[in-house]
Amino acid sequence: MSFPPPPDPSVVEPSFSRETQPPSSDAAPPPWTYLDLLRLVFFAIVSFVLAGALTFGVAEVARQLSGFEGALDEFVGRAAFAVGLQIVWWLLLFGLLYYRTTVQLRRPFLESFSWRPLDRPAGVYVFLGVGLAISVGLLSLVLPMPDERMPIEELFSDPFSVAVLAVFGVLLAPLVEELIFRGFLFSIFERSHGQVAAVVLTATIFSLLHLEQYGGHWQSLAVLFYVGCALGAIRAWSGRTSATTCVHATYNATLFAGLIAALSQQGFPA
Repeated sequence: MSFPPPPDPSVVEPSFSRETQPPSSDAAPPPWTYLDLLRLVFFAIVSFVLAGALTFGVAEVARQLSGFEGALDEFVGRAAFAVGLQIVWWLLLFGLLYYRTTVQLRRPFLESFSWRPLDRPAGVYVFLGVGLAISVGLLSLVLPMPDERMPIEELFSDPFSVAVLAVFGVLLAPLVEELIFRGFLFSIFERSHGQVAAVVLTATIFSLLHLEQYGGHWQSLAVLFYVGCALGAIRAWSGRTSATTCVHATYNATLFAGLIAALSQQGFPA
């Protein structure tokens, strides 16, 4: 019987210890802190004023050049102006976040907000988004919802406005909101207080910031908080904002589909 020769001590075997393995694609997001949150809040206030001035100024110049003699909101449209203001504001905010992430922290931008490829088929998250919209509809039937029109409904004045808001609400708003709420804020709260607190805190902020659009009633607050908790739970479950963005976009698309169907039956408000 023969035995293999003993190993040559001059040959160094490759180490597979945890320290020498390449970093995982699921690397932790950058260490966002409450100081980053304070910076963002301060800049959000300043940039909102700046975005309003820029948007109003561009719209007013365009109105004068066109020779339109009516009011500015008649020239631009309330929905288009609101969407334009929101886009300019978000561009300013993400300019700050991009600089902080890529220049100062030297991290990949999207991965820093827990954006990674989906861990499950997209159909799973589409199904969850539709289910969330249906559950919100059922919850609205149970709660004693107010009869008055919500402020956001004032923007749905004509087919063009509905189209602008639908495209914005399905393609852009979910992406931006998920990166902010379930990416940036969730990471801060999860690291400091744990996942459950992160779900509750992000849902609270999410609902309060959207409350004015829905009339400021406690029923609206309850529904928005429920939606925020559902999205936060999916973020904790999946570990990525690509999943919550898919759910959020599908949820909004389902609501817009129902709204458009209702408006086509009843006609647009005066």
